[in-house]
Amino acid sequence: MQKDKILQNSKNAQKIADLIFPRTNYFVLCPSGHNIGHLVQEYILAATISEKFKKKLVLIEPINSCNSEILNIIPENICVIKKGIRVALLKILISIITLKIKLNNFFHKILKKLFNKSFFTLVHNPYPVCIGFEENKKCFRKLIGSNYYYDADLMSKRPSFELSYKQNNISEKLYKQTGLKKNDWFVCLHIREGNYAGYSQIRSCSIENYYPTIKFINKLGGKVIKMGDSTMKKVPKEIELIDYANSDYKSDLLDLYLIKNCNFFLGCSSGLAMLALLFKKDVILVNFHDFIGAFFGNTKAILFKNFCEKKNRKKLDFIDFIKSPDYEIYIKNFSSKTSDNFYLEENNPDQIFKLVKNYLNKKDLFEISKYKNIEVGSHSQDHVNLTKLNKKEMISQLDKSKKWIEDEISREVGKISYPFGAYNKLVIDNVKKLNYKKAFTTRFDFYHKHYDDFQIPRVDIWRHDTKNIFISKLMGKWNWMKYFSNYSYVEY
Repeated sequence: MQKDKILQNSKNAQKIADLIFPRTNYFVLCPSGHNIGHLVQEYILAATISEKFKKKLVLIEPINSCNSEILNIIPENICVIKKGIRVALLKILISIITLKIKLNNFFHKILKKLFNKSFFTLVHNPYPVCIGFEENKKCFRKLIGSNYYYDADLMSKRPSFELSYKQNNISEKLYKQTGLKKNDWFVCLHIREGNYAGYSQIRSCSIENYYPTIKFINKLGGKVIKMGDSTMKKVPKEIELIDYANSDYKSDLLDLYLIKNCNFFLGCSSGLAMLALLFKKDVILVNFHDFIGAFFGNTKAILFKNFCEKKNRKKLDFIDFIKSPDYEIYIKNFSSKTSDNFYLEENNPDQIFKLVKNYLNKKDLFEISKYKNIEVGSHSQDHVNLTKLNKKEMISQLDKSKKWIEDEISREVGKISYPFGAYNKLVIDNVKKLNYKKAFTTRFDFYHKHYDDFQIPRVDIWRHDTKNIFISKLMGKWNWMKYFSNYSYVEY
């Protein structure tokens, strides 16, 4: 296996770090700062390891960091050291080694150009100097104390991170420049166009496919903020989007503040999603291409790019693809993710829209379930007339709906409203067997103790109700429609 260039560059710096900050009491981290995904992930893992083994965390800001504010974020219940003579010595040492690497690399390129031949130099690669890493015999380097570089188990046990008092104060002033008000809810959107780190057929995607979703979020009263950098494509004015990526007020600090305060993060195969993970924000990933890192942290929904057959340009079912021989090729061939049999295609606008809409429906359901005076009940799986089903189909409709809602809101569901108000003795019997406690009909009346628990009437709330009518219904003064109801009880 080829030796890791970063570990080669960092060998002497790691020895000095271990000498002045013994591993028994300290974890020293100088991350690879050229890529935001790696920078954030390494910081999360270092903080988690420090907390797990009760060590003090020493942070060394990397040279040429892609975001100078990330290491100023404070991990909860961890002693962080960023200043002092020993830290200064390590910074000087890293600077000297880095300069040596750059000089060696520069002279190697000159010699190669002059003589059209590669010459041996002590170090001739541009990889950074890092501290806090060790060799992983299986694959890639890893942080000291972790199992592997993408240690999902450790990531799941990460501590909470908060912006510092100074960061918050400055961010609140910068936030006003976005045009957002204090109570506005917004979504951070980031797509990988390819200008920042080079175009990639498997990772890059087009913002045009997100337009219907952006319009949908706007219709719900939300705002969409496009994250990224000034190299990104500008969006037409008719698309209501805050183009933060191309704004004059974009900054490293505001990147953090916006993601920390967003309603959710809509991303793809790019490192910026790691910032949402850092702040434990809900993450939706679309146009994803890699199984590694796909289910870290708060990923609530994920949509892989479409797998398509080259022969007939037909979309492959995701499960069928995993079972096929091409899956092994996909996993091994990290650079291109292609073979002679298949290729990857972007998610279309309808796929992205449906995924986000489904997430928001679930999120609303969970939020509603928190209210003390609101109880979420079942209404069958597919809103079918239960009396027209056989016993097996009926039980499936009643059971699946109940379990799905319980999984979403993390509490027991004990009530059901019969679809179309249709029920009979068999329906009531199966409702009872599945541990429902009460069931509601379409009969218009208020509830009284003498009513059967599985034939309870109800008062509908309609969207055109005035405030006075709504209050009257809540107070039990709007039941005149019961006199027009043609309704009879089911004996059982």
